[in-house]
Amino acid sequence: MPLISVVIPAYNAASFLVESLNSLAIQTFRDFEVVLVDDGSSDGTAEIAHRFSGVLRLRVLVNAQNSGVAASLNRGISESDSLFIARLDADDLAHPDRLTQQAAFLEESPDVDLCGTHMLMFKDGDVSPSAVHEHPTSDASIKTMLLQHCALSHPSILMRRSFVDDVGQYDPACDFVEDYDLWCRGALIGKRYANLEAHLTSYRVHPAQVGQSKSKLQCERDLGVKNRYMSALLGGMSPGYLPALFSPLVRFETRDAATQALAESTNVLMALGRVAPDPVVYAEILKNCIYRNLK
Repeated sequence: MPLISVVIPAYNAASFLVESLNSLAIQTFRDFEVVLVDDGSSDGTAEIAHRFSGVLRLRVLVNAQNSGVAASLNRGISESDSLFIARLDADDLAHPDRLTQQAAFLEESPDVDLCGTHMLMFKDGDVSPSAVHEHPTSDASIKTMLLQHCALSHPSILMRRSFVDDVGQYDPACDFVEDYDLWCRGALIGKRYANLEAHLTSYRVHPAQVGQSKSKLQCERDLGVKNRYMSALLGGMSPGYLPALFSPLVRFETRDAATQALAESTNVLMALGRVAPDPVVYAEILKNCIYRNLK
């Protein structure tokens, strides 16, 4: 049994998959397997993956029909039996020391259930980084930042299998924000998070990715996750306008509408501030929220 299973959902990923699997083939950490779930592809994704059978400890699972990211991840995790589960998307790259550093961190931090890394963003066809995406690193700051956005980059995470055992599987009804939903559910039952202060994953920016092709649906589901997370933190109180006010994906039609929403949210803003794990991060979120909506 390998220590780590790297689970990759792949749908029509032929254009990118070789680069992604090559990035795993040169990992300095070697005690891992790759579980690739071909989600009903029609472009030879599975055949490309099989070319790496002599280079990687590899299993290729093929869905009879396209089932979505969450269902594919659930299948890949269920059919693996390692102590740790890593994620990588079929169009992203793992830096050579990524698994080494994350495995060492979790071995040395038994109280942490899941860790991510900072991300280097690059445009398709150009591997030089075009931007750097950094996340908060402490458990309290990550859980507070979840009020605004997904503060753990999905393709970068390494988690203990016990995390999934305790929190449950990805929810297929939350496809396109399935990770955000899972991290919020974990936060609410006391799971502990960290992000390493290292850029160990590269994220490919291209027109076919979810943020480009499913932006409206992603926004709707993102607001649903925020609503559930905030309501749970508030003991069942409705967060009102806060999910929309906090979301970087939402713009109010007019400045007056945003002003009214903020005015009507004073009480719930104060209540949420009292339960936010990191008051400093919460204050920064609130400041950014006011600036973004009223500028």
